[in-house]
Amino acid sequence: MSRRVARSLAVMSALLMVGAFAAVARAEDAPKAVGEWTLKIMTDDGQTLQGGLKLTQDGDKIKGLFTGPDGTEAKTEEVTAKDDDLAVKVVLDFQGTELVAKFKLKVAGDALKGNVEYDLGGQTGTLDVAGERKAAGAKIGEGNWDLAIKTDDGQELKAAVKLAKDGDKLGGKFVGVDGTEAKIEDAAVKDGELSFKVVLDFQGSELVAKFKLKAADGGAKGTVDYDLGGQTGALDVVGKRPAAAAGGALGKWDLEVVTADGQTLKSTINVEKDGDKVAGKFTGQDGKEVKLEEPKLDGDNLSFTINLDFEGTALNAKFKGKVEGDAIKGAVDYDLAGQTGTLDFKGKRAGDAKDAK
Repeated sequence: MSRRVARSLAVMSALLMVGAFAAVARAEDAPKAVGEWTLKIMTDDGQTLQGGLKLTQDGDKIKGLFTGPDGTEAKTEEVTAKDDDLAVKVVLDFQGTELVAKFKLKVAGDALKGNVEYDLGGQTGTLDVAGERKAAGAKIGEGNWDLAIKTDDGQELKAAVKLAKDGDKLGGKFVGVDGTEAKIEDAAVKDGELSFKVVLDFQGSELVAKFKLKAADGGAKGTVDYDLGGQTGALDVVGKRPAAAAGGALGKWDLEVVTADGQTLKSTINVEKDGDKVAGKFTGQDGKEVKLEEPKLDGDNLSFTINLDFEGTALNAKFKGKVEGDAIKGAVDYDLAGQTGTLDFKGKRAGDAKDAK
């Protein structure tokens, strides 16, 4: 490995210690940059490294937090957000050396684009950055949701929603508290808000319910305006993905990791339930097997760590991916005897695993 590549990996590993972004719905009057973002940082040697950023508004100021893939966090400094422009500075200690990273980005809807200027103990440079808002657009809409509707007298009514794309439209089915099913009407996602209408018979009276939900706290929050035979009102609603949705990641997967020099590394994982926990094993392309460490299922998100011997060298790899039907994609942070970086991975469900859900 050349010195330049090694320096680039070290710098970008440091930058990633400041990055890993999670999801918040932004206030209507907040600056465009407020919210949670995922970032991709392009290195000089062609790698794409992923990070994240969370920005919140506190009065007339904006506060931020970078969280690295290893859990390291750093507060932002000198955050300015005006119109489409966002500037963020981060200062932290990287292996005993001060790292100063200055991001200059532009917001275009749910996308970010710009660069980061870094100074790692006198070693300086500029790298391109691209990003997207987490949990934006139709991501809140599609899939299954369990809803809890809170009444004025303190009761909690349970319902369920199943949403899916039909061409360029969004539709689905609503299941009420008594098991009654109804077609979802006028479903749409705009500015990160899901809205839909349901009309059904409730104990002999027509019920018209109009829901509005936004992503929040790992699920969704919002309201439902109802008209029950002329009796109207609005109630709070909390939504979450059903536990069964996590089962979409269960089974056997064929994975591919493309290295910086264009090689394709193939492997398989087998993910299964062990009581109320998750377990599994990883099989490398050389046939060696190791267990999945710290496996976690969160909705459609799967993460796990592996430790193995790679051609005589200790390899630690942390996978984070998202399941979409019979496909999975994400990133893997690796440490190969001190040489670190991040690579993209993708995979598909193995043929004999489609019944494992």
